[in-house]
Amino acid sequence: MNDNSIQFINKLLAVLFVVWAVILFWSLAGMQIVLGLIVFTVLMYSLLAHEKVIKYHPFYLWCGLYLLINLIVLIQSPEKIRSLLDFVNNDWVILSIPFIVTLNLSASWRKKVFQALLISASLAAIYGIFQFFVGLDILRSKTLGLFGSHYRAVGAYGSFLSYAGNQLMAFACAYAAFLLSTKSKTEKYLYLVAAGILFLSILASQSRSTWLALPVIILLGLIAVPKKHHLSIALILLLLGSGVSLAVPEISSRFLSIFDPAQNETRLNLWRTSLAIIADHPLLGVGSGNFNDYV
Repeated sequence: MNDNSIQFINKLLAVLFVVWAVILFWSLAGMQIVLGLIVFTVLMYSLLAHEKVIKYHPFYLWCGLYLLINLIVLIQSPEKIRSLLDFVNNDWVILSIPFIVTLNLSASWRKKVFQALLISASLAAIYGIFQFFVGLDILRSKTLGLFGSHYRAVGAYGSFLSYAGNQLMAFACAYAAFLLSTKSKTEKYLYLVAAGILFLSILASQSRSTWLALPVIILLGLIAVPKKHHLSIALILLLLGSGVSLAVPEISSRFLSIFDPAQNETRLNLWRTSLAIIADHPLLGVGSGNFNDYV
C-alpha cells in the first residue's frame, strides 16, 4: 500500500470522525451508520497497511471488565436471547471504542472534531430552547405537549432523556475546555458561551435526573483549576441559575419536585421493585431486558 493511499484513508477517517461529531446530536440512525463506517475504514486500513487492527490502551481493561460481567449475566439469564438482543441494542457502542481510540488523528484534526461536536451540540441546544418556549418539533412536524406552562425539549431525537443525556455530555466537554484551555481568551470565552447554552438546553429538557448530574460535573471540574478561580466560576453559575429561576419560575418548582415523594411515586416504585429483584437475585441479577417479568 503506497503512502498516498495511507494518507487518503487517514484523511477519510478524520473527515468521518468530524461527520460523526456533527450528526451525533441530530440523528441516532445517522450516528450509528457513520460509526459503522469508521469501524469498517479502520479495519480496511489495518488490513491494507498490515498494521494491528487495535492498538492497546489501558481504558480497554474497563471495557473488557464491563463486557465480561455482561457475558456472565447473559449466560445465567432465564431469557438469554432477549438479554443478548437488549445488550446489543443498548451497549453495542462500547465495542466501537477500541476502533475510535486506534484513530491516529493529528492534533489539528482532533481539535476540528472537538469544535464540530460543540458547534453541533450548541445548535441542538438552541433548537431545544426554542422547543421549550414554542412547543414545535420542526424536524418531525409535530407539536409538543405542554409540560407545566412550557414544553419539554426533546431535540432532534424526539426523546427528552436521549436529548438531555447528549447535551450533558457536550456540556461536560465545553465546561472542561473552558477550564483547561490556555490558547487564547477569545477561544476560552467561546467555550464558556457554549457551556452556558448547553446548560440552558439541559434545563429546557426538564430531565431531573440529568439536572442532578450537573453539580457533580461542575464540582469535578473545579478540582482541575486553581482555587483562586473557584469564586468567579461559582458566581457565574449562581448568576446563570438565578437568572433562569427568575425568568422561568417553573424551572425552580420542577427542581424542587425532586425532593417531593408524592411527585416521584413512579420512580420510587421502580426503585422498590429493583431492590426486591436484587434481594432475590443478589449476585447476577435477572439479565438485561427481563425487568418486566419480575415486576
